[in-house]
Amino acid sequence: RTRRHLEKGRRRIGWLIAAGAVAAAVAAWTVASRVEPAQFVPASVTRFTMALPSGRHLPAENKPVLALSDDGTQLAFVAAGDATAQQIYLRAMDRTDAVPLPGTEGAVVPFFSPDGQWLGLIADRKLKKISIQGGTARVLADVANPQGASWNGHTIVFASDLSVLLQVPDDGGAPQAMTRFDGGELAHAFPRFLPDGKSVLFAALTASTPPGIVGQRLDSGDRRQLVSGQDGRMPAYLASGHLIFAQGNKLMATTFEGSRLTGASVAVPVLEDVYSA
Repeated sequence: RTRRHLEKGRRRIGWLIAAGAVAAAVAAWTVASRVEPAQFVPASVTRFTMALPSGRHLPAENKPVLALSDDGTQLAFVAAGDATAQQIYLRAMDRTDAVPLPGTEGAVVPFFSPDGQWLGLIADRKLKKISIQGGTARVLADVANPQGASWNGHTIVFASDLSVLLQVPDDGGAPQAMTRFDGGELAHAFPRFLPDGKSVLFAALTASTPPGIVGQRLDSGDRRQLVSGQDGRMPAYLASGHLIFAQGNKLMATTFEGSRLTGASVAVPVLEDVYSA
């Protein structure tokens, strides 16, 4: 029975990841216009078309392949070619061209450091970091089957195969469990630190129910089920006071007080026909 549950969990994890992570910043205006926040002034909408480098394409990976820096000025993405290894490209959002970042060959799951000066990635079953200026990628930890990562302060949290979330210092070390399984859960995925650095959001997967969104305090370990029974994936927090997450081809939103992990109510769609990448 346990083996069947694990195999079922693996199949669902592959479907859940859907090749990436939702970029929360670009949805702020839409969320604000559909769900009334408290005293929130939305930023202007930014729209652009991204042309991949000649001969390159987004890889057919069941892994995150896009990342936006916290300040919204840099985009990192994984691109592959028919005859060359995939690697990470960087694009400044005030430019139209993207440049390859040497030392990131074979990488998936790009994610930025809080200051935007470093890029985390996973390649060769290793969690690594590399300066956005280039150089040698530094190995931080082993990763079996990456399912998302997030960086806050000097700590990186990542999801590895059918496991709880793991954390490691951003200068490397032995990974330690950050979360715990509860109520028949098989895996935790898509971690995202909240801005205060005191809590983390993630998707919790069981063998029998749609994945839900959970918030957990890092100091006490207290956790709250924020979204249940709604196929919640790729959670993110907006400064407008909303929790957004992917559900199929929709971007959903609900009111949310991140500092207290409270306020999540009925979620409403704010964008449809969204590819979660």
